[in-house]
Amino acid sequence: MSASEKSLLRARRRALRDAMAGEDVASASARVCEHLAAWPVFQQARAVMAYMAFGNEISLMPLMNSFGDKRWVIPRIVKNPEPQLILYPYDPGRLVQHPYGMLEPDASLPVIEPREIDLALVPGVWRSTGAATGWDSAAGSMTDSCRASRGSRSASSTQHSS
Repeated sequence: MSASEKSLLRARRRALRDAMAGEDVASASARVCEHLAAWPVFQQARAVMAYMAFGNEISLMPLMNSFGDKRWVIPRIVKNPEPQLILYPYDPGRLVQHPYGMLEPDASLPVIEPREIDLALVPGVWRSTGAATGWDSAAGSMTDSCRASRGSRSASSTQHSS
């Protein structure tokens, strides 16, 4: 699939997701969290990178609230000069609003190294033939770094499948 085809597909799927009713998003989020909670990889993970849902993305808050014994880690987007993700501990009292509107950790929190992550849960727009679209290269390279340094696993929480 070419980059322009992937971009068009991502835009179409994002429009479908954004058109979902709030109760449908909450229901889908609960189902995804239940599935993840039963996943042996999640159960064994001590440090889990998650994300703060934005718009109609799947919310992982039910999972995060139910598993307070996990070390939850949240990324912050930084341009330095290219976009990259810097990881911080999840502290609900220390979230700030990114210029795009999503919540992210306060930059004064201690930085978490990618090698400390056992599992990365990332948002996805659409899944087909084993490939998710919707996460950029900064996240991908950070996730690759986690995988290479600790044998970490990642999971994409997608709402639409084909």
